[in-house]
Amino acid sequence: LTAPVTEAEVVLGKFLGAGAFYLIMLAATLMFGLLVALYGRLDPLLLLCHYLALIMLGALYLSVGLFFSAWTKNQLVAGLLSMVFLLLFSVLAQLVADSLEGWLKAVFQHLSIVTHYSEMIRGRLGVNHVLYFVTTTAFFLFATVKVLESRRWR
Repeated sequence: LTAPVTEAEVVLGKFLGAGAFYLIMLAATLMFGLLVALYGRLDPLLLLCHYLALIMLGALYLSVGLFFSAWTKNQLVAGLLSMVFLLLFSVLAQLVADSLEGWLKAVFQHLSIVTHYSEMIRGRLGVNHVLYFVTTTAFFLFATVKVLESRRWR
């Protein structure tokens, strides 16, 4: 807390560092696309949609993990809270949406990560799906900064 960097710089540094590691791991999977292109037909735009969806999903998951990491002092608790939260907004929101009708169904479908991700990997790259991932990721990064700033006042 006495370092000459702001909380936003710390959060952005952790996010970009973890994101770079994630992108390196994801880049290793590009060889599978090359193998498919060599021995079969590959739709490059669909592959691009898949990778864009994976990048945005990874950024969202990282931002949620950073938020719970800043919120708790225990790494195990932060990991468990992140998994439970992401499970709620991935699978359970979709299950609840499937059992509802009307406007409640639309609300839970919009909250579900699976809805947006599955549309993107089908090649339906809509602005609403990209905006969902970008704004949700930005929200959790902002919330992480606010959690770190609140530590100065405790």
